[in-house]
Amino acid sequence: MNSYDGHGFHGHILNQRQIGNFELTETAYSPGLKIEKHFHTSPLFSIVCSGTLSEKYQNKFYKHSKFGLIYKPSFTEHSNYFYEKGAKCLILKLPNSVINHLQELGLEVGSIFNFQSNANSVLITRLRNELRYFDQFSYLSLEGIIIELFAHNLRLKNKTTLFQPDWFKDIINNIDTTEINDLNLNKLAEMANVHPVYLINTFKKYLNMTPGEYLRQKKLEIICSELKNTNKPLLDIAYQFNFSDQSHFNRFFKKYLGITPLKFRKLYNN
Repeated sequence: MNSYDGHGFHGHILNQRQIGNFELTETAYSPGLKIEKHFHTSPLFSIVCSGTLSEKYQNKFYKHSKFGLIYKPSFTEHSNYFYEKGAKCLILKLPNSVINHLQELGLEVGSIFNFQSNANSVLITRLRNELRYFDQFSYLSLEGIIIELFAHNLRLKNKTTLFQPDWFKDIINNIDTTEINDLNLNKLAEMANVHPVYLINTFKKYLNMTPGEYLRQKKLEIICSELKNTNKPLLDIAYQFNFSDQSHFNRFFKKYLGITPLKFRKLYNN
């Protein structure tokens, strides 16, 4: 296990500034770059300014594109893959004093969270400005932006569960427990006794994705678990998840995770 703390984060540094105890780095990552499992000794905000990347932690995969925001507490083990066009990110290392202040405000700082939201664009622009225009007020400005980022994204996180109607929670639970191959939009709408269009709008409202996108994400999580935790032949896994052949399986997997199932198995089982 490696600790990669600072020094470009395995990317090319475009801009970097130390503002009080904050370290703010603008970094470019090469297309196809893979960063093996590692951790950082400081809590970090990673904000995607352009491009696309995927990140794995706790046996789950997340895909991030422009305006995606990822927060990781200290010593969070994760790995990364950067897609064909690479990515540019803002990486903000948070000092302990700010973490303590956030805890005093009652904000949760011990858990990973990540959100894909256009609303992050305003805060991202303000962070980038602090890289370019440094004065005696920059530290206070940065601390205020960080509090806003936590508050805004934790509010989104609470929205996904706090106000969900009971029938929608039941559907989510059924997706998590039902055979994934048997589910589609019409089947879910029938289970929920609602119109398919209403179901689509409800998914977008609470999860910021369509039912199809959610089903695909769950399917990918199960497939990744099969690849990592079993020795099943790839063709058997392809047939298990209703792919017509291994080529079809490879195209699907690579489209959403950027690598083939075989490369994934080799990468994460080493």
